Amino acid sequence: ESVQIGALNSKTEMSDTAYGMDNNSYSVTSDRTDLNANGTIIFTANATDLAGNKADEKTAIAYVDTVAPVVNKISVNGVEVSNNGGKYAVEAFGNSARRVEISASDISGDNSGISGLQSITYILFDENGKEIRKETVNVSGNSASISFDISPNFKGYIKAFAKDNVDNEGAKTKSRLVVVENSSKHNETSNISIKLPQTSKKDSGGNNLYNNDIDVQFSVSDSYSGVKSVSYTIKDRNGENTVTVGDMSVDKNDGNINTELSKTIRVGNNENDIKLTVTIEDNAGNKSSKDVTFSIDKTAPTIEVTFDNNNRNRNYSDSEYYKADRTATVTITERNFNAADVKAAITGLSSGNPTISSFTTVAGSTPDQTKHVAKVTFSKDADYTMSIDFTDMAGN
Repeated sequence: ESVQIGALNSKTEMSDTAYGMDNNSYSVTSDRTDLNANGTIIFTANATDLAGNKADEKTAIAYVDTVAPVVNKISVNGVEVSNNGGKYAVEAFGNSARRVEISASDISGDNSGISGLQSITYILFDENGKEIRKETVNVSGNSASISFDISPNFKGYIKAFAKDNVDNEGAKTKSRLVVVENSSKHNETSNISIKLPQTSKKDSGGNNLYNNDIDVQFSVSDSYSGVKSVSYTIKDRNGENTVTVGDMSVDKNDGNINTELSKTIRVGNNENDIKLTVTIEDNAGNKSSKDVTFSIDKTAPTIEVTFDNNNRNRNYSDSEYYKADRTATVTITERNFNAADVKAAITGLSSGNPTISSFTTVAGSTPDQTKHVAKVTFSKDADYTMSIDFTDMAGN
């Protein structure tokens, strides 16, 4: 009798011929030359007894998987972040937990079948390459996906790989850098600086006071997720105007995110209590603001002097002589007024010349129409000379 076992269409074969064989078992080991294009090896076995009777031929198919599975995609909140773009996957940034999904598949190749996925492993690294978390999740099927959350505050990247059921381990797929930043981290890692021109002048509220248009410089920074946008608002008593800045100077960047920017703007509002507010938004969606208040006074004060007694002595047509007391009313129209800056020089007597009274303020239709009124009474005989000088708090 005889027995033969082998791989179909290959040279791997084992046969045995012996007289009077009883029950027996045989084995054959295939090699790569036995592989068919679809990753199968077909084994056949047959036997013939001494009388020439043949047993039914038996066939067995073995599947061979020599190709490792692959990670197809890493996405964060639906945005693919695989390492095929800029350094940072900015479009996937957020200020709350991000949902990560990793999909993988077991694939076939020439002379390779599919054994199916066994597991997907992901590793979280911080921006400096330090491992933060590693987890292996068991899966099944030829294609599968896993998901997990990244909590604030994370700045780093993801690596992932898959393993199939014959322990082929795929290459690691790396994501771009992802940032999850909440408002607390934003406040720690961002800054707004507003620089006003130097001046010694102050308004009555202690704010910087200028008598011309000024250039204001501001700089902003966010070292964690970077600066997405900058705007500023100028507000005075007439209303407010907000401007989104599109042409800031980039002073520092990190790959494809800007971390430090600056801008100089000209402010010419002729008002007190001008409030300039600068607001930034980072790439994770957090916002913060800083403001500064100052005043600009470009309007020179006016001085008006009137008298209550205009009945001069007509005998002296070329002179100003009066035979009764005369009171002068001094009116200074000014927004930024300080009575101490009024210089009144009155002469006529060797001593005890009249003095100017305290000022009373009368509100006008606008701050620039505010009037400050004082009086000087001339009651003694003398030839008087009076001059009034005033410089406002802005230097006008």
